[in-house]
Amino acid sequence: MALTRMDPECAGLREADRVTILTELAPSSLSLSNRDRLRVLVVDDSDAQRRLMSVILERLDVDVVSVASAEDALGLCASPAGQDIRMILSDWQMPGMDGPAFCKAFRALDRENY
Repeated sequence: MALTRMDPECAGLREADRVTILTELAPSSLSLSNRDRLRVLVVDDSDAQRRLMSVILERLDVDVVSVASAEDALGLCASPAGQDIRMILSDWQMPGMDGPAFCKAFRALDRENY
C-alpha cells in the first residue's frame, strides 16, 4: 500500500497541496480500533511536515502528539503524559538538538521501555 505518489505532477506543488494529495491516498477505512490506539510522537521543526505526518497517521486511527523540537520531545517523554508513547517519528536535522542526539538522549531516559 503506497501512501505517497511522487510523479512529475506532484513535484511542483506547494507543501499544503501535497498534504491534500497524500491524505486522499491514505485509506480512511484502515483502522486500529480493534485494539488499543497506538500513540505516536512526531518531532519536526517544520510545521508543514508535522501537519503532514499527523494527518496521515490520524487517518490510520493513530493517536498523534507532535512537537517542534527535540528538547520539547524529551521533556514530554520524561513526563507522566509521555509514558504511553509507543513510537517516535523524528526529523534527522533540526536546530539545536538533532535527531541522532535526541535518540541518544531518549534512550538515556529512565523509562520502562523504549
